Amino acid sequence: MNAATLDLGGDDLLRLVAPPSRYPGGPCATEPGSPFCQAAIQEALASFAAHDTVILQTLTPALQSEPGAPRLVVLTYYNPWSGAGSRFEAVVDRALLGSDGVVDCAANAADPAKAGLNDLIVCGGQQHGALIADLYPRFRARGWR
Repeated sequence: MNAATLDLGGDDLLRLVAPPSRYPGGPCATEPGSPFCQAAIQEALASFAAHDTVILQTLTPALQSEPGAPRLVVLTYYNPWSGAGSRFEAVVDRALLGSDGVVDCAANAADPAKAGLNDLIVCGGQQHGALIADLYPRFRARGWR
């Protein structure tokens, strides 16, 4: 099978929670549980959702027109702090999995505020016939390893 992988959105969130040495001024670097941080995450998710839709709407037909029609594979994200005892673990889990803690396209359609980055990636990918490579469970509690 020919495949094209799409790995987007990680830096949209990482820049918010990364230590200041990597992304100076990240709004979640010093107070990851603050309302300011949560608002920044919601803004980043909304921006990602809009851009991801445009990218998938453009990329899918372009791939289908290629010889051998490569299959699109979208990648979810893992939590690099999962299992590390970091103060960022819960914040990043919520950013990736939303307020309900699971990827659930039906629930997110009813209440978009429940969606996290991985929800947006999976649900958008499925709408465009992409295969899903879900990395999150493979790294759960092993983020630093």
